[in-house]
Order: sequence, then C-alpha cells, then structure tokens
Amino acid sequence: MIIDHVAIWVEDLEKAKKEFELLGFMVLPGGQHDSGTQNELIYFMDGSYLELISYPGGSEAYKKVAKKESLTYDWANAPGLVDLCVSKEDATSLNDIFPEADKHCRLISMGRNLVDKNELFELKWQLAIFKSEDDEAKRILPFGILDETLRNYRAFLVRDNFHQNGVLGVADVTYCIHQDEFDSKLKWFEDLVFPNQKQLEKTKTKVVFQLTNLYGYKNKATVTILSSPDAKKGSIYPSSLTLFTKKEMEEKTIFPLSVPLTFKTIE
Repeated sequence: MIIDHVAIWVEDLEKAKKEFELLGFMVLPGGQHDSGTQNELIYFMDGSYLELISYPGGSEAYKKVAKKESLTYDWANAPGLVDLCVSKEDATSLNDIFPEADKHCRLISMGRNLVDKNELFELKWQLAIFKSEDDEAKRILPFGILDETLRNYRAFLVRDNFHQNGVLGVADVTYCIHQDEFDSKLKWFEDLVFPNQKQLEKTKTKVVFQLTNLYGYKNKATVTILSSPDAKKGSIYPSSLTLFTKKEMEEKTIFPLSVPLTFKTIE
C-alpha cells in the first residue's frame, strides 16, 4: 500500500499556490475534474503528491453541485486537510487495493484533462470511496485510486532537488479520532483500509501503520491513528501532515492554509 496523494481543500487556488511557493514548493498546474473541481499539484520524489483542490465559486457553489451529483461534499465545509488517497503499485482492480471494495465502497469513474506540449490528454481513473451508513456525503475513511491511463501522466516523477525546501515526500499522515469513537473507527482502518499493513506501534490510544513507496524509495511513509478527547465526532479527516526533507529544518509545526505541517529532516 502506498500514499498516492493528500488532498487540501482551498477557497482560492491561486492564493494557495502562492502561499505554498513561498514555503519553497514547486507547484504545477493540474486541471479540471469531471466534477468541476480544479487543482494545482505538488509532486514528490517518492511518487506521492499534494493536491490543492478548489471549485470555481468556492465551497458553497461546490456543495450545490455535489449534492445534485451525489458527490462527497462535506470536505468543502472548511479549508485544510480533507483526504488521503492510497493505492497499490501492482493493482489491477480496486479489490486489489481494498478487499471487497465493490461491497464496502462506492466505485466511481473520474478523470481530468492534461495539456502537455500543446496536446490535450484525457486522464482516467477509478475511485473506491467507503460508504457512510448515515450520510453518503461524509468522507469516513481514506479512498483508493486505480489508474486507467498511465499514472506518470497524473503524477509526474520529479528529482530530489525539485523543491527549494528540499522536500522529498510524505513522511506521515495523522488522523485524530474522538476517544469515544476510537476503537470502532480504528477497526475500520484495520479491517477495511490496512488489513495487511504492518503496525509499527499499537497502544490503547495510538496505532501506526507502515506503508511502502513507489520506485523503491527508502524512507517509508506511515499513517498514524490517535485517540483524542478534543477531536470532532463524525467524519474522519487527516489532522496533520509530516513531510520528509533533506535540508536541516527546525521540526516545528506551521499552518499554511490551516494545514498543520511539519518537516522531518533525513540524511
């Protein structure tokens, strides 16, 4: 299992791009999805990327369209970290990513256009989105992706010196879950999302799953699940993000666009 990308909802895409550029990231144009959402992308050496995603007219406009098209819209309630997408390098179906995906998930076909050297390409993929029993608009768990066109067209491979800040990839995505819901929702992660992933740590309040990386990248990502009395009940969103960097940087958390972001220096 790999981290494919992490989604960050923003109200103003151009403003978000400039803010991340000021932090030393190279931000590249994405495109427009079938649903009308637009994105800018931050690619990493480990094959993962950050997706800055928005909708023309902002969150309220997106919610109206999403409700009509039965799309997930609760992630537009507030800017910041809204989703984690995972995949497997050798997957040939969504069931290879999540066991019984066709039973537990909504399976959706999506795509966006890519312009490369004045040529227009249509990128296509399939998504597996876990169903919420009480409200299909809720994002309750990470989602899976399976490319129908070449992944390298959707997620460019970049060099290790691509970003001025030296960032190489995703180190960790952390979820904070309300303590009253921790046991039940942890079971979802263990049984549905990461049934075959190694657990590096497991206590009554914390579980750390180890993932692999594309291209044999040596520094492996983790997904951490924490119990907290202060976490909001209901939908499950990533609460913080840690990125690997090769530059010496102070390990403190910053908050670009309400995203708790930490840099972890590696050799």
